Amino acid sequence: MDEIKNIINEIMDDIRKKRESIKEIPGIPERCINCFDGEFLIQNLPFTCEFFSEFSCPIFKEEIKENIGKIFLNTSIDKVEESARAILLSYLSNIKKMVREGRGLNILGPIGVGKTSIIVLIIQKIFKERYSFRYFHIKSFLDSQIENINFNSFSFLFIDDLGSEYLNEKNSSFINYVIDLRYRFMLPTIITSNLSERDLRGRYPRAMDRLFNRNIKINLEGASRRSRIKND
Repeated sequence: MDEIKNIINEIMDDIRKKRESIKEIPGIPERCINCFDGEFLIQNLPFTCEFFSEFSCPIFKEEIKENIGKIFLNTSIDKVEESARAILLSYLSNIKKMVREGRGLNILGPIGVGKTSIIVLIIQKIFKERYSFRYFHIKSFLDSQIENINFNSFSFLFIDDLGSEYLNEKNSSFINYVIDLRYRFMLPTIITSNLSERDLRGRYPRAMDRLFNRNIKINLEGASRRSRIKND
């Protein structure tokens, strides 16, 4: 046993010396060429990128630009309402526990108060922690009915703007199916909606019974940030 430990220590010591001998570490985006989950290689040695999942990280930046929108690249937790910020920070700091318990978030509030920005901040955290996820605006989520997606194959599901969709039996059945599936497999589902809890329960009683039973709720009550920007 001691012999094996000595061999491992020698290997680690050799790696450490080789790493210390490398004088020039490339900046971003050069690191991104061989990046894998925040690690990049120099002379076949792995280094951890301190910019991974930050808004300066080109890989994370492209994820947000392509799937959510360029406008959300200036998102900051300081811009979240104070009461909501405390809940969000607690959720993010306990993210591993939230995953184990399958607990998502119901982010509710009127138009323009920063619901999608909160999604971006959550994605930033789970991106860094290497959790798999899929983000959908409600329209693209309903369009995904024909894509044959395995909705219990990734850790987090984000459904943005739930309640703004046209309601019919097909859409209702699909939403109920996916949320019930993830509830049974204890996988976090995070939604945003302009509707109140009461209205959501009236619209989707079965699905909302699942979500409000397990999820943590964030209520945003401020004035529209978009209107504030327009008036400034």
